Amino acid sequence: MTETKTRSIPMVVKLSAMISLLIIAGISVISVAMLTKQSKLQDQQVADLGIAMAQQLSTSATEPLFTDDSLALEVLISNFVKLPRVRAAVVLDKEGEILVSEGDNSSSVRRMRELILSSQTQKIPVSKTLDDGRLMVVSAIRFNQIVGGHVFIIVETNSLFAPYAHILELVLIVSVLVAIGSLIVAYFISRHFSRPISQLLEASLKMGEGSFDTKIHDRRNDELGRLIDAFNAMGDGLYRKNQVETLLSRFLAKDVADQVLDGLDTVRVGGERVQATVLFVDIVGFTGMSEQLSPEEVAELLNEYFAYFTVCSSRYFGTIDK
Repeated sequence: MTETKTRSIPMVVKLSAMISLLIIAGISVISVAMLTKQSKLQDQQVADLGIAMAQQLSTSATEPLFTDDSLALEVLISNFVKLPRVRAAVVLDKEGEILVSEGDNSSSVRRMRELILSSQTQKIPVSKTLDDGRLMVVSAIRFNQIVGGHVFIIVETNSLFAPYAHILELVLIVSVLVAIGSLIVAYFISRHFSRPISQLLEASLKMGEGSFDTKIHDRRNDELGRLIDAFNAMGDGLYRKNQVETLLSRFLAKDVADQVLDGLDTVRVGGERVQATVLFVDIVGFTGMSEQLSPEEVAELLNEYFAYFTVCSSRYFGTIDK
């Protein structure tokens, strides 16, 4: 049964994905934090603007209210509603009854009452932003710490949030561009670090196939560079070992050469005493024949002889010494 290997994802892709995710996550955190801070600051600025307008209106309405000058209140409220972004303005007495009203506030009466109660409790101007972008503000009309009534205004804030929307759009565009740039940078960084690893893998596969003279020509001054130098040194050692094995196999039988190489650490110069059988064989008339033959013919004769003799010797686990 053939075992199928799952195709692995290249390291350059993994590194690129990891680096890109880290950069994008960092950008996202910074963007969210900045936009949240900007949103809170924008809300606070809008609320402060509404409160400042309500306080200005309440200050202007103090004298007409306490002197019961209804005409002055009507003129004041009428002129105030003509200001940009002001949608409604109301003046109420201390019992909460509407004295003067301009603009559309019919749908905000209940919320107006709630804000007046909250303002009376906290003794400060109170604001509330609705879902439709309108800002409602209540401020007390005071004279010598005496509350004579309240002013209630509705301000349109959608236009005030336009800069925030522009900033949000700009941040999103910059974030996308930075994310795309980070992908490109991450790819080249990952390629820079994964290339020597791929070269090491390819060289190790070639060594596994017997190509011990494989070299990696990549000069680096980091840990990967030292690893490449160590790999090249290992390849040199394996190449020299392979040459020694090939050389020994020309003069010794393969099993003897393998035994010598496997026991290099235990080899002693003095030799080893063993029980063995030695067979001396000579070619009859070899001296006379060698005098009559050329060197090439003598070598051919010996090669043919040793070819037959090697077969006979190896059948009985023998070794030809000379």
